[in-house]
Order: sequence, then structure tokens, then C-alpha cells
Amino acid sequence: GWARWFGDARPEHVLLARTRSGAIAGTLLLEGPGADTVLAPMLGPAAGTISCVGVASALHGQGIGTALVVRASQILSQAGVRACHIGWTTRESFYRRAGYRPWRRYAMYSSPA
Repeated sequence: GWARWFGDARPEHVLLARTRSGAIAGTLLLEGPGADTVLAPMLGPAAGTISCVGVASALHGQGIGTALVVRASQILSQAGVRACHIGWTTRESFYRRAGYRPWRRYAMYSSPA
């Protein structure tokens, strides 16, 4: 479901994990500093983002997603990012393994049909 976001991404904003045979094992989008996020006014010009983290279902549980987030964090930090926004996630424990912690939560509501 994230294909459209990757289609619009510049190559330097895409991080890939590959299997030994070269198949794509996981993907992630990253941007920053100066990331285009609605939270930039709050986070400042040194803001970065991590989004659309995904791992091939057959490879879940092997640490690939965590490795992608850790590597993206290193890349962003080396580029000067001082605050990183990871939005629209419900998997707090996943990001905690990479050293992140929540600073804001949202309640999601829908109208009955």
C-alpha cells in the first residue's frame, strides 16, 4: 500500500535491505534535515522523518526492520538531523528497540456508516 510514496521518492530517500541473493528484504523512506513534515515548525529546521518501514512477510522477526530504522537514524544524524518524526505508527515497541520513544499520541475515531 506504500508503493505510491516510494514512486515519488528521490533515490537518496530510500533505504533498502537485501537478502544474500539480492532480493529486497525491506524498505524505508527517510528525509532530512529540513524534512517536509507538518511538524517542521515545532521540530525546527534540523527535523528528519522516517516512514513506510516494511519487511517482506516471510522475513519478519529477523531484525531487518530494526536494522533499517537504526541505519536510517545514523544516516539522518550524520546529515545533521536533531529531531526525527516517525508518524502514523501503532508499533511503539518496534521503534523503542531502535531507541525512539513516543512524545505524542493520537486517538483515532470514525463515524458509524
